[in-house]
Amino acid sequence: MVIELKISEILSKSVDIITGQPEILLPYLVPIVVSLAASWGGITNMLGWGVGRFYPLGRTPLRYFWYLVTSLRNVGVGNLAAWIAVLILLAICVALTIVMSDARLSGRAVRVGEAFDATIKALPMFIVAFLVSWLLKFCGLFVFWVGLFIPAVLLIFVGQVMLLEKKDIFDSFSRSYDIARANWVEILLLLFVFLIILVLVRTVPLVGIVVAFFLMGYSTVVFTVMYRDRGRGEPAGKRTRPESQ
Repeated sequence: MVIELKISEILSKSVDIITGQPEILLPYLVPIVVSLAASWGGITNMLGWGVGRFYPLGRTPLRYFWYLVTSLRNVGVGNLAAWIAVLILLAICVALTIVMSDARLSGRAVRVGEAFDATIKALPMFIVAFLVSWLLKFCGLFVFWVGLFIPAVLLIFVGQVMLLEKKDIFDSFSRSYDIARANWVEILLLLFVFLIILVLVRTVPLVGIVVAFFLMGYSTVVFTVMYRDRGRGEPAGKRTRPESQ
């Protein structure tokens, strides 16, 4: 009988994957540079939404709505374009991370260029799925923590399903829902821990942006390991329960 990995084992295995191939985090330097350049130029309002500024969560829905309206009024076309560009770059980084960490779990080392070649055909639909997921989480902020975490939990494996199982966008959402529903407590716990870290590091100007992106890379590896362990094929940690004598 195959035993599922514990959360601590998933986190540890994810660290091993990154330390064994630090190149997995290399693509995140691109959105980091873009975000830092945007922040240096004063484009901080909408970019904050894209990398984890969640302080409006403590407001009532009506006050949050007016906060959002005010933010949008203060955002120019260039600022909004920069925010979307960061999200698209982040989507590409996440796609590369999924492919590279999955290969690492299978005992192979895939370079960034190889991972990009392997995902190039699926990237347009992956980016669409990533932006839709992000939009659902963004809209979920209107009902605070519950609205944020429901789509975050249920859609957590969309990228893995799309890239590793070669499913279309609709099947990927459905498949992610099925896997996440069976493991929602552990997923929610992990997301909550990552969110707390994200909120804390965002209090540090500029440095918080760097840490936030690398945290996104690490969390992608974590959920890829969980997906391999709980969702498909050979579990990430093959342990069998000894038969009773």
